[in-house]
Amino acid sequence: MPAPEIPQWPSVDVDTTADLTGVAYGNGTFVVVGNANVVWTSTDDGATWTSHATATPFRGVSFTGLAKFMAWGANVVALSADGVSWESHPVDKSTNSKEIFFGAAWGNGEFAAYSVAPNNGGDVNLWHSPDALTWTTNLDLPGTRAIGYGIDFVAVGDEGARVSLDGITWTTGEFEGAGVALAATGHGVFAASAQGAIEFSIDGKLWEKRALPFAGQSQGDYFNGMGSGAGGSIAAVGLASASSVVVAVSADGNTWSRRELPLGPHTLNAVAGSDTSWVAVGTHGLVLRSPN
Repeated sequence: MPAPEIPQWPSVDVDTTADLTGVAYGNGTFVVVGNANVVWTSTDDGATWTSHATATPFRGVSFTGLAKFMAWGANVVALSADGVSWESHPVDKSTNSKEIFFGAAWGNGEFAAYSVAPNNGGDVNLWHSPDALTWTTNLDLPGTRAIGYGIDFVAVGDEGARVSLDGITWTTGEFEGAGVALAATGHGVFAASAQGAIEFSIDGKLWEKRALPFAGQSQGDYFNGMGSGAGGSIAAVGLASASSVVVAVSADGNTWSRRELPLGPHTLNAVAGSDTSWVAVGTHGLVLRSPN
């Protein structure tokens, strides 16, 4: 049976050509970040956007259980209640260390994050913090690509999945392949692999592949980002080919639909959902919006 069709994803103008690398939803607001000293916010489900200057570019953003947005970049993690005013907290292992944060999560009263140190051979460090103010690095985990929180913290990457209760001690989960994106919903934790597959876990330890009815169409799919929406829905976005991007959406994590959009040479990097809309962001200022 063919996969059900999903709605079109029309583009939305945010008046930038910067590469957009993160999007999150919370407190009635979408927040987008990227390779510019600017964040963009929307309070009408992604229909219109307002830009706000920041002291530094942010690489990614999420919404925490503290009713605050958390964004991250080079040697910095920042918090904001509205996506407009940000409280930045420098993070540095040493005076000579450059740590570019690529992912962060909140859960169980703790923060966890991972960074890449380009000045130190590209080491990947896992960090934890009780308050997003004071950070401690406790593990070098090469190849980490994404981090999130379900029942526990989960990190996926080239070496599969790792799980941690507190962001300090990590154990290995049974994940097949290399994980490149991650999202948590009320159903559990979902991760996308570099092979275009999507896997599911309740606890981050035991994983099972989801049957994708469009698998024959998606052999070249590379998912860069995943996000959750209303009612436990989930979306994955990325690159389908040199000339098209791909979006896969599921209401429950079991039945998936896929749409390929001829928007090359763009790629999609991240996606997030509100109660009524999805917003996906990508290279060269690309923003797409669709009903959730």
